Amino acid sequence: SFFLCPFCWFLSFALLPPQNCPRPPKGENMDLKGNDILLTSFPDGTTVTFACNTGYESAGGSPRITCTAGSWSSLGLKCQRKNCGPVGEVENGQIEYRPGSEFGDKAVLICNPGHMPVGGGELTCGSQGWMGRLPVCEVTQCESPPVVQDGTFTPIKELYDYKDVIVYTCKSGYTRNGSRQLDCSDDGTFKPEPPKCIKVECGEPEISFGQWSSGARPPYGYLSTVTLQCNTGYKMIGSATVMCELNSQWSPALPQCIPKPATTTTTTTTTTTTITTTNPSTPKKPTGTVHFKAHKDLNIQLSSLLARLCIFPKERMKFWDYYCPPLLYMLPQQIIILYSGLQKYSAPLNFSTFCHIIATNMNLFYWNST
Repeated sequence: SFFLCPFCWFLSFALLPPQNCPRPPKGENMDLKGNDILLTSFPDGTTVTFACNTGYESAGGSPRITCTAGSWSSLGLKCQRKNCGPVGEVENGQIEYRPGSEFGDKAVLICNPGHMPVGGGELTCGSQGWMGRLPVCEVTQCESPPVVQDGTFTPIKELYDYKDVIVYTCKSGYTRNGSRQLDCSDDGTFKPEPPKCIKVECGEPEISFGQWSSGARPPYGYLSTVTLQCNTGYKMIGSATVMCELNSQWSPALPQCIPKPATTTTTTTTTTTTITTTNPSTPKKPTGTVHFKAHKDLNIQLSSLLARLCIFPKERMKFWDYYCPPLLYMLPQQIIILYSGLQKYSAPLNFSTFCHIIATNMNLFYWNST
């Protein structure tokens, strides 16, 4: 039909009603200006304007588009985050941008050691630039430090400058638990934490079956040291020397005294022979058992006696003839058996010589009475 009547086709197109445009698509970080933001349909030939959102600014391009036959022309506007630029120079400090200087970013003041920010510590980049007043760095000062019960500090001032030092002292009879001195730090407080003054007094270091040996005497204050010992027949378990600590306890713990274990000995029992005498003045001899103290057999003990016999001076025989008769009543009957045993290993041995050997070797025996 177009080829048959081209004029008719043009006429029909020209007579069509104009087409409206829908709401135009917006670019990133922008929106329509004015009342256009409320409309959803725009007549043919309408021109609208876009604007960057708060915190953003134009990076170039036309902000206007036009509706033509139901379609919008191309939008050239580009929006970028607003940049607030540098804050400025700060005396005794520097500015740290986190993460930059664009809209929403922060400028944080970092003061040099010994200085602290006054008037806030940071600024925020807003739509109109940096919001707030630029803070300054002033010399750090500390107020009076905390009071410690039962203690004092020096020097005493209203304000203390950076790195000023105070020293705590406890009253007599009290011990300091904590740091002796505090420093005025860069954040305007004294560090470390103040000490405490405590009363330290350990109790009497009493132990069963033991006693004080040396060291401090009561009252037992901090670091008092004593040494303890066990009674005879007891041995110590633990440390003999203890020290009074801050918790008013002895350290290490008080030792214990326990009985020593019984000594095991090897005993030799011999048969008993009864000897009678016709002397009416002779008292009755005691009975019992002789035991060897040393851990050796009988032959070794006899050899020791024989060795003593070989070097015994003959001229002293008469002296022992005088002392031997009483000795016989003091020693048990088993000595007679030893005497007869010696006769088998040596030259003829008179009894007084034997008595001397026994008397000078009494340490080899001990007597069990029965």
